[in-house]
Amino acid sequence: MYEDNAKRSKLQATFTDYHEYLLSLEMKGAIDGFEPIYLARIAQLTNKSNQFNLTTKRYTQNEITEFMENPNYITLYGKLEDKFGDNGIVSLAIGILCDQGSLRTSDKLIDLFPDRVNAVSRLRMSSLTVEHLLTMRSGIIFNELESQTDEDWIKCFLNSALNGEIGTQFQYNSLNTYLLSAIVVRKSGMSLSAFLQTYLFDALGIRDFYWECCPHGIEIGGWGLYLRPEDLAKIGLLLLNDGVWDQKQLISKAYLSRMLTPIVKTPPSTGRYDYGYQIWVDTEPRAFLCNGLFGQNVLAFPDTDLLMVSTASNDELFQQGP
Repeated sequence: MYEDNAKRSKLQATFTDYHEYLLSLEMKGAIDGFEPIYLARIAQLTNKSNQFNLTTKRYTQNEITEFMENPNYITLYGKLEDKFGDNGIVSLAIGILCDQGSLRTSDKLIDLFPDRVNAVSRLRMSSLTVEHLLTMRSGIIFNELESQTDEDWIKCFLNSALNGEIGTQFQYNSLNTYLLSAIVVRKSGMSLSAFLQTYLFDALGIRDFYWECCPHGIEIGGWGLYLRPEDLAKIGLLLLNDGVWDQKQLISKAYLSRMLTPIVKTPPSTGRYDYGYQIWVDTEPRAFLCNGLFGQNVLAFPDTDLLMVSTASNDELFQQGP
């Protein structure tokens, strides 16, 4: 998700005709009735500039809910997607599996998905572990863009060519997170959403969320998660409190300590933070950041117990300095 707009810019540079560039994005539009999961975002956009709201009228979320429930109003939203596409929460699901003893970060992908790897790839991927996915060091070439033309993402990922040696360098690829989502499904026998609801979200009081799925019905993991800002704040507070919520240890301190350690040095193009387990981390000052495209952030400073959540619509791609 973090790379998507950068990919658009890179693609645009290859075109001299802007119309041809727009056609290449393979954009798809959808119009549907208001859904509860989108109400907060709809209210947010109505209170922005006239770029998003040509009526100049501003409405609260409660007012929009009333419109939706009133038979005298027709409420529709439009959604536009192109071929380019939430990661810390997937890491928490992996941590819970590790705490339960169902998974180790050293487990190999060829052992977790023996039925999805051909003989040649079994040799090529023999060293690929869960930790390589968590830290974006798989080296796998199959990525967000290529996933739009294939249906079996697990098979394509595990039989992909490599860009360098496994485990040697940071290469952001949201399909790493998708494979982590698929691991949760395989090891737990539950969907990622059901697993998180059972072992994490119920305890946090998170009820209203939605996660987009791949063609085989597995949550995408690396993008497509819709959460309220107050629920994002709960995730941040859980991390700040070492996995404790309402006096219950939901995730072990040992796993979170590893998750929030700067394991991998990242390139300057991605900002000032380095990378832990599916999360951006810094040491001076000590901080961690869940960063989404266009200004969606959960930023925390453990030494001062400071937590900030932002939802936005701007041109910011990667995380920046605090």
